[in-house]
Amino acid sequence: MRLNATSKIEINRNSIQKATYSKPLFALVNHAGNKARKTGGYRPSMNPTNPQYRNQNLTQQEKRLCNKILKLVNNNFHPYRSLFVTVTFANANMIDLTACNNVFKKFLAKIKRQYNDFAYVAVVSFQERGVIHYHMICNLPTTSIRHLRRWWSHGTLNCKRTNGVYGISNYMVHNLQCNFDNINLPKYYRLHFTSRNLNKPIVYREWNGREIADYFINSARLTGINANYTQKINSDYCGSITYQTYHVLSDADFPLKQTATLRKPFRKNKSKAAEPF
Repeated sequence: MRLNATSKIEINRNSIQKATYSKPLFALVNHAGNKARKTGGYRPSMNPTNPQYRNQNLTQQEKRLCNKILKLVNNNFHPYRSLFVTVTFANANMIDLTACNNVFKKFLAKIKRQYNDFAYVAVVSFQERGVIHYHMICNLPTTSIRHLRRWWSHGTLNCKRTNGVYGISNYMVHNLQCNFDNINLPKYYRLHFTSRNLNKPIVYREWNGREIADYFINSARLTGINANYTQKINSDYCGSITYQTYHVLSDADFPLKQTATLRKPFRKNKSKAAEPF
């Protein structure tokens, strides 16, 4: 039995995209003993010394990462009730990515201990002087700003309410793209941080045709709606690819994140009166 995937439907909060491939994306082949094996077309070399590595493998990873950040931000955070946070190191010697990431993860751990349902997406950015800083969109309330500034003791912290998430997501992706050409990155580097409680895109492939049909028949979201955007590109691996995008709001599948709440109220430090001698 051979199943060739020649189409894919990806559902996000504000759009539904259908991709049609002239060549199968990959095939599932059943062999003796009911063991399945993935087979596909051309795969670029994973050897870093190969000149194809940078041009094909890394470029594809960078594109997937940028698309991932865009979709996670747009699918989860409220345009006007989210908080955009920027943290910077005051020490000009903080240029090691691994060390800075460890400090930032400890900062995130402090927030998780104090707030329930904390959701965030953060990316790494490099200043012109080489110092690392972080941009983060999250669902924290405005009252948390004074606590965040106390927990981040390594430099400055700026917070502001979002005025639309599309500009924020594009700004975060732009910072990611500026990092890709940095030759000082370590071998195993990490340029983004995301929480686990985020809404991810819903993807259906051709072999789940019944699920695709039931989804669109029951919801009837595309009845009488034409594609708002169509693009055709050519690929050595997938052949001719046709993208069709429908701008449809999917609130039922992607509920926006509610504002995080405190686990326990903070204790106030009561100053004791000085005892007489």
